[in-house]
Amino acid sequence: MGDSFLVVCLNPTLQMTFRLDALAPGQVNRVRSHRLDLAGKGANTARVLRQLGEDAVHLTQAGGRHLETFLKLAAEDGITMRHVVGEIEIRHCYTLLDATAHTTTEIVEPGCEASPGLEEAVRDEYSTLLAPTHTVIISGSKAPGFSDALYPWMVEAAHSRGIRVVLDIRGDDLVNALPHRPSVVKINVNEFSSTFLAEPIPEETDPQRMPSELTERMLAIEDGGCRVVLTNGAKPVMYVEEGRIETIAPAHVEPVNAIGSGDAVTAGLAAGLRRGLPLREAIELGLDCARRNVTLEKPGTIE
Repeated sequence: MGDSFLVVCLNPTLQMTFRLDALAPGQVNRVRSHRLDLAGKGANTARVLRQLGEDAVHLTQAGGRHLETFLKLAAEDGITMRHVVGEIEIRHCYTLLDATAHTTTEIVEPGCEASPGLEEAVRDEYSTLLAPTHTVIISGSKAPGFSDALYPWMVEAAHSRGIRVVLDIRGDDLVNALPHRPSVVKINVNEFSSTFLAEPIPEETDPQRMPSELTERMLAIEDGGCRVVLTNGAKPVMYVEEGRIETIAPAHVEPVNAIGSGDAVTAGLAAGLRRGLPLREAIELGLDCARRNVTLEKPGTIE
């Protein structure tokens, strides 16, 4: 078994964060401060793992006119980056922080389409990186142009080597990956319900008001050998333990920037499982990471 996490995200992101005294829709909004960071679910997860003292490699694809900035920010954050170069621009996402209302508004650019041949190069690099890996984390959407077979293939390749696989993906990517026996699915309630139920459920719905279809689906996936952990904003996390739905309430904090909190949960959960913690204690470590992240202006960080 290897000695490193491998974090895969195929939609790289540069994040511009703007802090405002108060966000006024339809008006001129003057910025109090701003910052540019490496972000995206994979980079956020890898950064938090590093800050927890874990070794992690982040695999993505990147290219275009912002590549130098992307790699410079990764180096500054101490992220070990393995990027496959393609004719693809790195997307920008934008966060608006309202310092009065303590709200976070995010504007998300779509990812640029992957160039021909990029998927084969990603598969080759992934296969090389599996050898020193004990846990694979696959996070987020993939850029357009990658096939629906890619994530299932990654899960199967890791599972066949006895490598733990943690998924933070949704929709068809998740549905197609489940038959290949990932270890853990950790997504939020809205993503899970949008994937498996006829009607999506908004985040921060009280666990007691969840429809039976949601809990039945959680139990069915658990019966198939995959642990299920659903975050729910400021409401309690839901997970399955010994055939029962259990919950853990996150600590209440006044938020500064919520971006990357789910990724912090993923990193803490995966680190806890790697350290041999029971599932509940691993989730609690993840929630502590999210608590620390949400109090900081930089997204996807705990320090």
